[in-house]
Amino acid sequence: MLRRIDAKHAFSNVLVRKWLDTAHLSAEDRALVTELVYGVLSWQQALDEKIAVYLNNRTLDAVDPGLLTILRLTFYQRLYLTRIPSYAAVHEAVTLARKTHGEGSARFVNAVLRALERDLARTSNKASLRDDRVQGTLGEKLASRYAHPAWLVKMWLERYGKEQTEALLYANQTKAPLFVRLRTKGSEARESLFLALKKDGIAYADIPGLSEALLIHAPVGAIRPYLEQGLLVVQDISAMLVVRALRLIPGLRILDAASAPGGKTLQIIDVLKEATESAPGAPLPSEVIANEKHPRKAETLKKRLEDELVRDAFAPIRVQVVNQDAATLTPFQLGTFDRILLDAPCSGLGTIRRKPEIKWRLFPETLGVMQKTQSALLLAMAPLLKSDGRIVYSTCTLSPQENEQVIHHFLQERPDYVLDETLLDDLPLLPGLYPLAPGMVEIHPTVQGGDGFFIARLKHATQ
Repeated sequence: MLRRIDAKHAFSNVLVRKWLDTAHLSAEDRALVTELVYGVLSWQQALDEKIAVYLNNRTLDAVDPGLLTILRLTFYQRLYLTRIPSYAAVHEAVTLARKTHGEGSARFVNAVLRALERDLARTSNKASLRDDRVQGTLGEKLASRYAHPAWLVKMWLERYGKEQTEALLYANQTKAPLFVRLRTKGSEARESLFLALKKDGIAYADIPGLSEALLIHAPVGAIRPYLEQGLLVVQDISAMLVVRALRLIPGLRILDAASAPGGKTLQIIDVLKEATESAPGAPLPSEVIANEKHPRKAETLKKRLEDELVRDAFAPIRVQVVNQDAATLTPFQLGTFDRILLDAPCSGLGTIRRKPEIKWRLFPETLGVMQKTQSALLLAMAPLLKSDGRIVYSTCTLSPQENEQVIHHFLQERPDYVLDETLLDDLPLLPGLYPLAPGMVEIHPTVQGGDGFFIARLKHATQ
């Protein structure tokens, strides 16, 4: 799996989920596989630094990629885990090297690992060997200590300072929490759900200020029946705040401009449904347009929303899936949307703990390329908004180029728009949420907290 992630540039969160869905493993083994994959990817730079010490005259580049993966796995087990005995880890690595690369490679792997074991035997503190890092500037030290690219650490240090940057780096190296959004409505239905979770031995915690969310202290497989019944949906709490920022009420026409995979679209529908059912008098019809540029993703999105529509009656909410480039949306009249959500494609720097491999695939130039796309998309949204409407721009990244610089460029190009300074009125002050300016917030990953996000809300200057 690690080789495929590396060679095919696959995303670990997708690949691990698909693999576990078809693997017949115990809960304990599933947890171990997940730990090994994410652990190696998260600490790859630190592992490579340590492996290089034991290569004698070889360089890392000279080591066969498959053998390097075997060494990374074993070094991670020996330096970061305690439950796997040394003899088992070394024996498994040598056996795998022999099976896949031959006897000579097995001897090479054995020699490297035996040298590591000798050093481990000489110290009672495994962490001292694991954390022996390079000297240099603060940025270089933090990059080495937390296994992040030096350019990224430098950018965050300049932006956030040492304390916030180190907290961010630390959170990125922890296991991503499992959040779910409740789809049951009404106090009785929720109490029934909570009782069922407790009966099934699934521990959970409420999120203060976010009544629709739970933190689940169990593997996702434990809640699969609840997901299949439509009682819960896996969704990060930071993503939930994006929909909160829309300030939804019945009777609106809403565009989700970059909708796939559909989590926020579904939340929009759920919020509108609940608001419509609780509103007095005749229900006001709402309309949700979910747009997705890529045909395959659009088809998957349509199927997902259709399944939900069959499961639950959303009338009087009309839902339509559109397959177009959001930068050139053509089938809609200008000035006809009350709310527009642009959850823009981005570098994903706020989701490193879910996809740790991305930090090694990104470069400073990537952010500038993304910025051009994001700016074009946001400018394309402006003509579609009603005079009293709102645009919410969001990303799951933490770079000024993709966030506030996109907003500043938009405001320069469209002086008829301003930031909506009442944004914070609609958002709970969760841990890691930082107001950047009236109308803009950033959310940092925290241990047991949400992913990194940026949210801005815009409106016409005449309002």
